[in-house]
Amino acid sequence: MRTPRAPRRETLQRGIIILPSAFTLGNLFFGLYAIVAATRGDLVWAGWFIMFAGTLDMLDGSVARLTRTGSRFGAELDSLVDAISFGVAPGMIAYELFFFDAQWAWTLSFVWVTAVVVRLARFNIEQGGEAKRSFHGLPSPAAGMALASYYPFSQTPFFETYLFDLPWAQIIGISMVLLSVLMVSHVPYAKVPKIGLRTVKGVTTTVFVLTTVFAAFAFPRYVIFSSFLIYISWGLVKSVLLGRHGRSCRGSRARICRFRHGTIGHITIQLHTRQRFGGPGLSQFRLEVRIKPRPGLLDPEGKAIHHALNSLGWDGVDDVRVGKAIYIDIAAESSEAAVEAAEAMCRKILANPVTEDYEVTGVTEIEVAGA
Repeated sequence: MRTPRAPRRETLQRGIIILPSAFTLGNLFFGLYAIVAATRGDLVWAGWFIMFAGTLDMLDGSVARLTRTGSRFGAELDSLVDAISFGVAPGMIAYELFFFDAQWAWTLSFVWVTAVVVRLARFNIEQGGEAKRSFHGLPSPAAGMALASYYPFSQTPFFETYLFDLPWAQIIGISMVLLSVLMVSHVPYAKVPKIGLRTVKGVTTTVFVLTTVFAAFAFPRYVIFSSFLIYISWGLVKSVLLGRHGRSCRGSRARICRFRHGTIGHITIQLHTRQRFGGPGLSQFRLEVRIKPRPGLLDPEGKAIHHALNSLGWDGVDDVRVGKAIYIDIAAESSEAAVEAAEAMCRKILANPVTEDYEVTGVTEIEVAGA
């Protein structure tokens, strides 16, 4: 029987897990540097430092997924750092820029920071620190970077020629309140699209993302603020015009069949519908929902299987997580509506929001006999 090489593998894991935390602490560094720059009156660089913090905030999650080192510790650390970089730092910039001389206007910064920390706490509970398909409410990094990028935009010739005479103190104050409301709302906001070259959609997305990044490097003062303004406005307009806010997951766009379930070795749960139902414009979709314990939490079954595999000679197995595979048939207007309904079920009943992560995959349209 071969001897497992566990010590070497665990040492490698401890080395790799430092990477995402290093990006997160880099985020903290630039967030604090932005506060220092704001107190010194250097508001342009304060805004850019928050942009740097936002870039590192996007990278730490990607690095954690790439190296498979995501953990509850990393998610909590990321939220604490985001509260500083996208809550306190932008609030400080707004205070130094517009509210320094007013007696009670600083409370707008308090409202802003409060909304950010509430948004982050709710994000960890509702979405497990990672958005599955969309964000529930405006992401705090997007809101913080939008507010922080205003001042660099205000130093452009276009702003000085056409926008300088507007009452910007009142506009920014109202905008901070509106953005705070959007952060704690349930208005869906899209994730950063994934790039790829295998499909037409992937190629189109890749071209769009690369073009935007190139334009942001070439004309940062114009493009960054405008891009965040479009992102925030589009999410709100889409929610209002298409009626997606709060309705798609409550049955107006999807009808959910009754289901029954059974367990197999406490590992796999299968839910299948046997009931047909009609309705104009509805199709039937079968979805697979994968639920597993969050990284960093105790998983006795996974540990037992892991050690058993190692003892049998499969010492190349790094980790085993025992979860559930759930199959659900849903009638809905579209596959997107079916996925949203399944995610709502995961948040409400199928997955524990504190201890489990979920992923909706394998969406296929199925034929209904006699339909």
